Amino acid sequence: MFVLEHPMSRTLIRAFDNQNNPILAGNKPVERIHFNLVRLGVAETYRYRLPRFESVVAPMSGTCDLTVDGESFPNLGRRLSIWDGKADAMYAGPNAEVAIVAKSRCEIAIAGGLWDRSMAPFRVRPEEIDMVDVGSNPRFLITS
Repeated sequence: MFVLEHPMSRTLIRAFDNQNNPILAGNKPVERIHFNLVRLGVAETYRYRLPRFESVVAPMSGTCDLTVDGESFPNLGRRLSIWDGKADAMYAGPNAEVAIVAKSRCEIAIAGGLWDRSMAPFRVRPEEIDMVDVGSNPRFLITS
């Protein structure tokens, strides 16, 4: 069997309680990526600012209110799980001050990429999401 090697292929991130601290924070071997998994109880707040990264806040379960640089985006999420429909997400540009307040128990993914231009925040509603299939495609499996 032929195996493609890449430094990231040798880096495993096993499931753990990250206590709302970033899992990937722009450090080696993925300097251009930020990722955090935030879990909040009702009325709990999480705040962040990422000077070098743009970010997307995507509630995987639950509902929350967001404020980005003073602009309010209420009732983000509204799913019981990732299997209950398309995502409802929020974009925040680099160095944006983001506050998330849980309206129900929430599990929220915050993903970011290195970016150096300021952009206004905006919401990506479920009806604006285009679904794509991802995963193994038999045409691309290498067997020998």
